[in-house]
Amino acid sequence: MSLLSGVKIKTACLSDVKHILKLIAVIQNTDVLLDREEQEIKNHIQYFKLAQSEAGLAGCCSLYIYNSSLAEIRTLAVLPAFRKKGIGRELVKACIEIGCRQNISRIFTLTTKPVFFRKLGFSEVEKASLPEKIWKDCSQCKYRDQCPETALLYVNR
Repeated sequence: MSLLSGVKIKTACLSDVKHILKLIAVIQNTDVLLDREEQEIKNHIQYFKLAQSEAGLAGCCSLYIYNSSLAEIRTLAVLPAFRKKGIGRELVKACIEIGCRQNISRIFTLTTKPVFFRKLGFSEVEKASLPEKIWKDCSQCKYRDQCPETALLYVNR
């Protein structure tokens, strides 16, 4: 898929892991983005979508599958120089497509940018409606007592 800025969306492979980790580290300096362990990325690499520019990796996003009916959009990161060009939107749409192909009925995200996700068809929900997420990540998160994120849900019809 080609975008206006000369960026292409592709599925990640194991050789991209170091680049993904580097991108996450850069974004963590400016935005709320949770750490991802190298092994975790390797284990789920087939669910990562990348925005590749001629200069290198411009962005990434992944889909984490909890079960046959629930998945999470996570690790959405776009370098500042590539923002406001539709790259984040295309990355999220590519991850939603993965979920839809697997007949996953509910795809959620936790984000500090809820307006962005509402434009993509997500609706706000209570975090408590996502116990799988709370048990997996939130209970161990450094922000758990003062979480700045909003939970949103996309329903695959």
